[in-house]
Amino acid sequence: MFYTSIHQDPSFFDDSEKLWIWKFDGNDMYMDVGETVRVRVHSLRYNTPPTPIQLQNAQGDDKLIGTALRPFSPLEVVGDINGDGLGLLSWWAPPEEEEAQ
Repeated sequence: MFYTSIHQDPSFFDDSEKLWIWKFDGNDMYMDVGETVRVRVHSLRYNTPPTPIQLQNAQGDDKLIGTALRPFSPLEVVGDINGDGLGLLSWWAPPEEEEAQ
């Protein structure tokens, strides 16, 4: 599981589109779901699976660990996309060469 802690600045979540939009040089740069991104990794979190007794005694949302609503993740990657060259790969693709006429 990957968590992005910081989005490109300035950016905002568009409720109608259900995605993040980064404002860059007067342009709206859409962060489409499923697109490949380049991130800076800050840390890794290794999680220990809960024991059956811990699950039995769990309270609130912890009762959902290991279910479809809250799957267990043995490794979590924490990072951000706020920086030059980070974010959607399509934002940083080299310009296409013009066709010779």
